[in-house]
Amino acid sequence: MAGQDVRPGLRAAARALAGPWRFGEGRPQATAAEAAGARVDVVGPGLMRPSPKDYDAIARHIVATVKSGGELSRADLVDAAFCVWTTKPAIAEDQPVLAVYLRAVLRMARLRPFRALASSYILGFRRDRPELAVISRCLATAAATAGPPWSMLDNVYGLFDPAAAIRRLSERAWARGVRPARLLAELRLGRLPRDAGLMVAVHAAGLERCRAADNRDPLDRLEKVALWALDDQAKLVSPVLAPLAIDALLAPFRRETPDRAIRDPFCQFILTHFGDPRLMPGSWPGSALNDAIARRWLSEQSLRMFFEVVARLAQPDHWGERRAFWEAVYRASLVDEAWPVFETQGADMARQIFGAYASFARFQTGSVPDAADPGPGQAVLMLQIGSLRVVDWSHGGACVIWDSDAEEGAPALARATYEAATFRKPVRGLDTIESHAAQGVFWHSAGADTQWQDRIATYLFDKRGIRLSSLAYRG
Repeated sequence: MAGQDVRPGLRAAARALAGPWRFGEGRPQATAAEAAGARVDVVGPGLMRPSPKDYDAIARHIVATVKSGGELSRADLVDAAFCVWTTKPAIAEDQPVLAVYLRAVLRMARLRPFRALASSYILGFRRDRPELAVISRCLATAAATAGPPWSMLDNVYGLFDPAAAIRRLSERAWARGVRPARLLAELRLGRLPRDAGLMVAVHAAGLERCRAADNRDPLDRLEKVALWALDDQAKLVSPVLAPLAIDALLAPFRRETPDRAIRDPFCQFILTHFGDPRLMPGSWPGSALNDAIARRWLSEQSLRMFFEVVARLAQPDHWGERRAFWEAVYRASLVDEAWPVFETQGADMARQIFGAYASFARFQTGSVPDAADPGPGQAVLMLQIGSLRVVDWSHGGACVIWDSDAEEGAPALARATYEAATFRKPVRGLDTIESHAAQGVFWHSAGADTQWQDRIATYLFDKRGIRLSSLAYRG
């Protein structure tokens, strides 16, 4: 190509390619061996995958060869398919080079270069890819000649029309209740990697449809989101789908809170596949609105988890009254967040009741036994009530409250592990129940004459203006 103008314009090249091109046009007659090889290509596996090669170096070679007027070999044309979008340089970003490459693919007697480009289109598909329209148009032009599975895929699903492919695949998969990869496998395309670009785009379309669907049956919504967000191994198809999947799950609940029979399986799905937003500040994939919904549901579950675990591990007189009190506080919509901390027995019980992905913290005990380490079955409930950080111990421990507006030293919420000493607060002055209560330390005692609930209620009123009727927590 030396001395020639290699800038005829990609659009003009595309118009030419859209004409009656056939493989081998303008080239010498294929030999018998080449013709036999082409026939093998037609009926062989559909999808090709890139080899473990340095495709950046290959892309540089392709560009240099074209710009110097050299001819691309058959191996070059196969390798170049995987240099279209994802390499440096990317062939699609150089219009004259791309035009020469596409012409060579369509004129080639062998079908392998076409299969490589069609495979690259599927694997690297993204609607914002440079020159996607031109590349897809060229593939559509040659699909009929390429034969199955490409001709069938283009006829049935409009594979090489980006908008049509996404629409037809998602609609057919939705109607049949199967994942899109199943449809392509039925037409002998071969096994796709779960993050193939075209599949991600089709799954995204399905999740958008899930979001727009009515919410008369929330568990059916959960089942559909799972179908469109996960692969056959129950793994997330691609991280880019996480925000769409979370939105499809939670957007219908921005103005309503479902029963726990709905919330619990939703929470389990969220924890399993996207993580706990309370443990991932700033990095959870959901939007701020969905983060708030998930936190609210998970906090209620955390509170309930603590109650149910401790009810099995502590004596009734150690927890019955406390459960009644904190449930009353929760029912009054005073709890912003809740976070439980368990030692080994409690952790095992929590997973037994709430599943393997139950979210909670563990006590971090030292290698040497310490008096501050919790005993078997002991647990801590952490609550955020406005500026107040509440820590209530199970068994015979105290309830400790820090007011972040007036004091420091409160343990941070939502960490994976804690040292037990973190939850203890030093007190000054007289060693009396009244002195301790004034400093935010409340001791529980069983018996009809105990007033610890009233002392905490008074503290909440003094610090936050919160009125809690004694009728709400005294049965």
